[in-house]
Amino acid sequence: MQWTITIYDVISSYFYDVWVPLICFLLFRPYQLKGVKRKLFLVCFLTCVLDTLNHVALQAMGKAYYFEPKFEIPLYANFTISLCLQFYLLGRHFSMRSSRTKIISLICKMATPSCACSIVNFGVADSLYPAFTGQAEKGKLIIALFAPLIGVVLKVIS
Repeated sequence: MQWTITIYDVISSYFYDVWVPLICFLLFRPYQLKGVKRKLFLVCFLTCVLDTLNHVALQAMGKAYYFEPKFEIPLYANFTISLCLQFYLLGRHFSMRSSRTKIISLICKMATPSCACSIVNFGVADSLYPAFTGQAEKGKLIIALFAPLIGVVLKVIS
């Protein structure tokens, strides 16, 4: 059963790692991404291989990473490094002759929506949902009324 969970996590991590280049292919025309497609897929491939090796090595050692949060830190770090490299490559490609501040500004503009989605996801899953289930009906109503404000605030910030 543990190997099945590991295989499922490896396959789902491939979709997470390839998500940014696929979105870029939908947002930009092929000639706009000329010269950066290979680099993006190389970064995705390397991080997918590292992620797979990490999953399989932990499973082979008999340490279930999904039971202990300390084993998930390298997985999150690998994903974060992959996103940062992809955003850096895209920012550098789209502002080749610009200054560093413009490149950093472009990277931040690309990363803000992705990070905002992650913040909302972890905020709802880790704090809001347990608070919602532990409340009485009046508390649940208040949480349900004000929970959408999280998305509104993050949308205004981005």
